[in-house]
Amino acid sequence: MSSCNRPTPFLRSAALAALCFLAGVAAAAEPAGTDAIFRPVFTTPQGALEAGTVFVAKLDRCKEPVLVTAMHLFGPGGGLPDPMEPDDIRHGVSRAELTGFGRGAKHMLFEVGSLTPDEAHACCQGQPMHGVGDVAAFTAPERLDSIALQLSAAPAVPGQHVTLLAEVLAPANAGLRHDAVVLGMHDGFLMYRFDDPTLNLRATSGAPVVDDAGRVVAINLSSGHTLRNEPAAMVGGGNPVAAWGDAVGALCRSR
Repeated sequence: MSSCNRPTPFLRSAALAALCFLAGVAAAAEPAGTDAIFRPVFTTPQGALEAGTVFVAKLDRCKEPVLVTAMHLFGPGGGLPDPMEPDDIRHGVSRAELTGFGRGAKHMLFEVGSLTPDEAHACCQGQPMHGVGDVAAFTAPERLDSIALQLSAAPAVPGQHVTLLAEVLAPANAGLRHDAVVLGMHDGFLMYRFDDPTLNLRATSGAPVVDDAGRVVAINLSSGHTLRNEPAAMVGGGNPVAAWGDAVGALCRSR
């Protein structure tokens, strides 16, 4: 019999009941960090862009939170007719609608301004990623500061445990946290092997990859890579914070 069901003296029962209630609340709470991820709908000149994942981040150089996602979604990769360059995003993306995950998920709509660096470029066509790489970023309301994820000051290293925060299509009931191990850098991408090789990671572009402390180490961009000695493995590739963090932060200071 669990302690929450065991008979207790009257004077202890109220305190124990309170502890059991709090334990139940904790068990029902969303996993750490997942309240910072959302399904987005961006308003663009080409119509609504509803693709991928966004997350709320806190950058040292930015007074207010920042929305971060993948730039390659702003084009055919996200269902738009034509690819958008950073200048197109700056002048054409005016509003974001965000929907969270799980019970009590947040839903919000607000105007945005672009913090996407001019050097940002879409990835994942078999070419190496260079410079700031594949990143799109936007202003976010100050009220989201409490859920914003910090960026890691140290690059992820081979063998390090990391976690992708995202909703996946399969397997069922996979949750919002997906563990992986860093393999290293390749052609500008941070590569990581997922513990579960059966994950279907469609629509996770733009989601955060975090370390054990919950700090963002990369933006997830691609999946499905294979390993020569482990062909069944599920390997993802992301844009490391070291590539884009300072460039996005500098735009906060310039606004």
